[in-house]
Parts: sequence; structure tokens; C-alpha cells
Amino acid sequence: MFYISKVTPLLFILAFLNLIVSIFLKINGADYVYVGLNGVFGFIGLTLIGAMYQIIPNSQQQKLKFEKLSYLVFILAVIFSIFLWINNLMVSSFIYLFLIILFIFNIIPVVKNVKPITIKYLAVSLIYFVLSSVFLVLSSFNIVPVQLAIHTLTVGVMINAVLGVQTAWFPLFFMQNLDFQMSNRIFYFIQISTVLVLFSFFSMNYSLIGLSAVIEILSLILFVLLMVVIVRQGKMLQKIPYAVKLFSTGHLFLFLGLLTAFFIAIFKKFEFLPIHLDFMIYGFAFFTILGGVLHLTPRILWNMVSVRKAQEGKQVPQLNKLLNGETVDKITYFLIGLFGISLFLEILLKSNMYWGLFLIGAIFTFLKFFWDFYRFYKY
Repeated sequence: MFYISKVTPLLFILAFLNLIVSIFLKINGADYVYVGLNGVFGFIGLTLIGAMYQIIPNSQQQKLKFEKLSYLVFILAVIFSIFLWINNLMVSSFIYLFLIILFIFNIIPVVKNVKPITIKYLAVSLIYFVLSSVFLVLSSFNIVPVQLAIHTLTVGVMINAVLGVQTAWFPLFFMQNLDFQMSNRIFYFIQISTVLVLFSFFSMNYSLIGLSAVIEILSLILFVLLMVVIVRQGKMLQKIPYAVKLFSTGHLFLFLGLLTAFFIAIFKKFEFLPIHLDFMIYGFAFFTILGGVLHLTPRILWNMVSVRKAQEGKQVPQLNKLLNGETVDKITYFLIGLFGISLFLEILLKSNMYWGLFLIGAIFTFLKFFWDFYRFYKY
């Protein structure tokens, strides 16, 4: 890696705490919007900021000019999270706006080449980051629907960021070149569908929301087919990387979440909104982010430790020994099972308390990998 972001693991940890708060609020019967804000802005948003601090400088082979500013962004993220936890939307939204402005000011100077498709996706994500922060502030004054702020981050920021990263990582994993012409066409199709989704939530036109969900599904199907071609034509691997398995699981939940959104919008079944949030936050976001975090964090720590050990004249364990792929697979299947059980019992018994099972699984997963990473860092 050209650049190592030491603030990235800190943001990952803080984001996980927001996930735990979100699940805890759901178990205790909190309003689904309150639950969603903690899951979307607290968990998804902060994770993506942390990931971008690592991915964008390396993609550009540029170091941050004001590295210490990233720690100020982290401090603001902590303060933002605290006010979000106590449900003070007005104060938390202004803090979020300020931290996003600082983040953009911090990260934009390293972006020199926007031609690669991955950078195009990430650049669009940065634009939607700013819009999401503005919409969140406006929603606190009831000027725009809070749903617009939420979907600007999920559809505008996260989906673009995830697809951008996957256009870089899938070809790397399978040693295959990307079809740039097709990937660019899909990129513009996704941008059209994103704008339509956001406009539909701005107008709160449920027929348009349903239509935009269908178009979003079609655009994502095209993207997945492009990735399938890479996997099938690429160099066959003895084992599929665990990140690919987690990303694929995330895509499955994303499709289910969009189908649920279509059903809710067309048939006005608003009682299923919590189910939509389940698919999008604890399904799509959780498993996709887990794949990204487990791919990035070991590489960050390995580079940090290797420098220290080289100075001490000691050897460093191989990077591929840091995480056991079979263990990651078992935990993934375990979490999918807990998600399915929790969701089934929520629908069948109309109770959120059984999401305590998924909460236990998420905490176990965090502690397991945190301990592995900590032992390696102190190696």
C-alpha cells in the first residue's frame, strides 16, 4: 500500500458501535426512523468515510496533505454519534454537515485522475455525501423528508461506493481485465436510476418510488452480470475469496431490500418498512461492509506492523496468515442464519426482541476479529 490511514480502523470501530446501538434500539421498539438514522448515518456513513480515507489516496498514489485533519473528522464523528444516540437530530445533523465538509476538504486534494471507473463511482459518492449532509440538516427543520436524506446516503453514497470498489477488487481477485465500455454504460445507467430514486423521495410520490426501485434493480442486475463475467473468465482460484462471498451475500440482501421497497410503495404496505430496513442495513450494508473491513483492515495493520518489525530487524507473518478464510466462512454462514431466524420471528411473532440473536452474533464477530487484529498489531 502506498498510503496507510491510521484513522480508518478507529472509524470502523465507531461505526460498529453505531450498528450495535441501532440493533439495540430496534429490539427496544424504537421508531424505525430513529433506528434507521443510527444504522445509516452512524454505521454506514462512518464506515464509508473510514474506507475512503484508505482507498482514495491509494488509488491516486497520493498522500493526504493534512493528515491530522482526519483525526478531527474522527472526533467530530464521535460527537455526532453521541448526539445521534440521544436522538437530538438537529444538533447531530449540523455536526454531521461540518464533519462531511472537513472530510471532503481533506480528501479532494488527492484526487488527480477521475478517468478510472472506480474513481468515477467514488467521486459521485463524495457528491452525494455532501447532499446527504445538507438534506439531513433540512430534514431536521422538516423542509425535506428525512427519507430523502437517508436514501441519498444509502443509494447515492453507499451503492456507488460499493460498486466502485468492486469494479477494482473483482478484477484484482480473479486476474481479469474489466470491460471498460460496458462498465461505463452501467455506471451512467446507475446514475440515472439514482437520480430517479432521490427525486421520487423528494416528491414522496409512491408510484414513482416503486418505478425507481424497479429501475435500480435492473441497473444492479447489469452490474452483477458484469462481475459474473469477470469471475467466470478470470483465473480460477482454489478458494473463492471471503470478501467475494460477503459481497455476494450483500447483493442478495440488496435485491430483497429493493423488492420490499417496491412492494411497500406500490401496495402502500407501510408496516413492512422495518423489514426493508432489515434487508438494507443488517443485510446489504452489514455483510458488504464486513467483507470490505476484513479485506482492508489486515492490510492496514500488516503495513503498520511490517514497518515497525523491519526497524527492529524481525520477521512479520505473511498477510494471508492473518485471517483464516474457513473461519470467516463459518462466521458468515452463522450470521446469515441468525439474520434469517431474527427476521422470520419478527414477521411471524411481530416482535423485534428476537433481533437480540443477531446482536449477539454481531458482537461476537466484532470481538473475534478485533482480538485477532489486536494480537497481530501487538505481535
